[in-house]
Amino acid sequence: MILVTGASGLVGSHLILELARRGNKIKALAQQESSVVKALQTFKAYQASDEKLIAQIQWVYGDITDSEFIFEILNDVDYVYHCAALVSFSPADTERMNTINAKGTEVLVNMCLLQGVKKICHVSSVAALGISVNKQKVTEENYIVRHNQSTFYGISKYNAEREVWRASEEGLDMVIVNPSIILGIGDWEGGSSNMFRTAYQGLKYYSPGGTGFVDVRDVVLIMIKLMESTISKQRFIVCAENLKYQVVFDWMHDGFGKRKAYIKAGKILAGLVWRFEKVKALVTGKNPLITKETVHAAFTETQYSNKKVTTALAYQFIPIKSSIDTFCKIFLKQLEESK
Repeated sequence: MILVTGASGLVGSHLILELARRGNKIKALAQQESSVVKALQTFKAYQASDEKLIAQIQWVYGDITDSEFIFEILNDVDYVYHCAALVSFSPADTERMNTINAKGTEVLVNMCLLQGVKKICHVSSVAALGISVNKQKVTEENYIVRHNQSTFYGISKYNAEREVWRASEEGLDMVIVNPSIILGIGDWEGGSSNMFRTAYQGLKYYSPGGTGFVDVRDVVLIMIKLMESTISKQRFIVCAENLKYQVVFDWMHDGFGKRKAYIKAGKILAGLVWRFEKVKALVTGKNPLITKETVHAAFTETQYSNKKVTTALAYQFIPIKSSIDTFCKIFLKQLEESK
């Protein structure tokens, strides 16, 4: 039996689909029953709504930080894929991120040790690796040295990784993946999938920054390959290509037949925008759409090395241009079906 936490999210929903296709029995952990709808939408997008496939998945609902609950659902589980996490760049979510990402991971690995789980794959993030120095590519040897080298989210994922490493010293077999920005079919209103909706609505401004990107299908396949291998106590950056944000959005605009962004955003304007959003958030009580962290990322270029994972698994990534073309078509199809 395999447990997948965060099973209704972008990575989790694609993972349970691939595991089910391979004939595995799966426990899929989500916070609430309404979350399952998102996962089933992913299945439908890939024409994978077969009842036999869905029957292989047992949904369980609960809190990742509830040790008694986690201990109970791990009773007959051999392997765990830990995808559950809160992704946010709003300072207001810092405490909640630390609770879900770090404390939740601590609880999970402790219960895995007690229940004798054979192996766990922890989904971290490149955000936990810190920043590049002297324009060199970030590798698996990088760690956050100072908190000002990362986002609040990155720090929470770094702390989560520490729990996994600690558990490995206590006997838990594990691997860690550090994906860059993940592109895929998911909640078009949130997360990285929201980039597609943003591009569909049209952008006038582009930023000079850049980062790593990867197809969610690649992330899932690499996780499975690592779990099925004898590789242990290692972390792997999962990044297909390092690209400018402008290039990525240009490809999305092309996929939607929209005009490309044509005005280069300046730091002064961006600084005014995030400050305005901060004030508006204080008035409305809603998280700001743009924060100091997201603005900083938009003007920063960090590159990531995928040499370790491509060498270890002889893996070839899907080109990002191809991924974007595929997901744009699915977005447009779903948009048409919703009318």
